[in-house]
Amino acid sequence: MDIAQALYKINPNLEFGVHYSVDDVNGTPTLSWLQEVDNKPTDVEIQTVIEQLKTEWEQAEYIRNRIANYPSITEQLDMLYWDNANGTTVWQDKITEIKSANPKK
Repeated sequence: MDIAQALYKINPNLEFGVHYSVDDVNGTPTLSWLQEVDNKPTDVEIQTVIEQLKTEWEQAEYIRNRIANYPSITEQLDMLYWDNANGTTVWQDKITEIKSANPKK
C-alpha cells in the first residue's frame, strides 16, 4: 500500500503528486499538492490509513486465492449442466474443495 492509495481513501477529490527519488526507495516519498487544500491529512493520518489498507489486503488473501483456483464460468456452467444431466455433484464438490482450502479469516 502506498501514500497515493491512502490519500485517495481519505479524500478521492484531492489532487496531489508523489515524487520518488533514489533517496526515497526505502523511505518516504515527497508529496506535492496540486491544489489548495484547507485540511491536508497529517502524516499520522496517512500512515494510519496505509496500515488499514495493508490489513484489509491481508484479510482478503483468501478471496484472491479462491479466484485464482475457481474454474472459469464456462467450465462451471458445463459442470452444472453435466451434474444436472447425470445426477452428480462435481461442481459443488469443486467449489467446496476451493472454499475449504481457502477459508475466510
